[in-house]
Amino acid sequence: MGLREINEKRTRELIERTARELFCVRGIGGTDLKEVAEAVGIPRTTLYSYYRDKHALAVAVYLRNLDSMLAHLDPKRLQRRLKVADGDLRVVISQTMDALVANAVKDPDAYIYDFAYNLHAAQGHEDPMNLEGYPTPLAPGLAEFGGIIQKAIDAGLLPRCSSVQAFLDLVPFPLVAYIVRLAVLERQKKKPDFAAVGRVAMSFKDFLMQGVFGL
Repeated sequence: MGLREINEKRTRELIERTARELFCVRGIGGTDLKEVAEAVGIPRTTLYSYYRDKHALAVAVYLRNLDSMLAHLDPKRLQRRLKVADGDLRVVISQTMDALVANAVKDPDAYIYDFAYNLHAAQGHEDPMNLEGYPTPLAPGLAEFGGIIQKAIDAGLLPRCSSVQAFLDLVPFPLVAYIVRLAVLERQKKKPDFAAVGRVAMSFKDFLMQGVFGL
């Protein structure tokens, strides 16, 4: 990769990171590309040389954001959890949900933006799963975790779940929705404490897990 390509890559990363922050605060609809360019410190014409319009930028941010949001499903991390847990699927599933919460504390905007983009897409009658570039490189991790859930269901370890989708509906989806709500409220404070968000979210995670484990 030449110097020009490296500079372009870094510029894209800076633009998308800055845009995500603005989108999280003001919403996608409430943010102008001029504001993004000014925040990055580049002419608006330069911004348009990378993205044809705001929608294209929002899509690029969404796809990059998924990698951050789904870091807890990295296949290598899943395999490491399986090894450490000596194959105990309940432990692996619970630890993966712990990692989801930890990831949200580390990068709360990833979850806020995911919600914001999905709302934006719904308003435009767009299915994010049909975007070019989706699924992301972490798609194998999603598939592997789904396989772990299915094995746990087959073994009778998740008595409240009849399918992988049922597990997703009962644990990760409501957990992420709860985290987003807490993170948005925390973000409005003068001194946000996302570690506190993590502690509250972890308690909610434990409650959800007890339900699917039938405890």
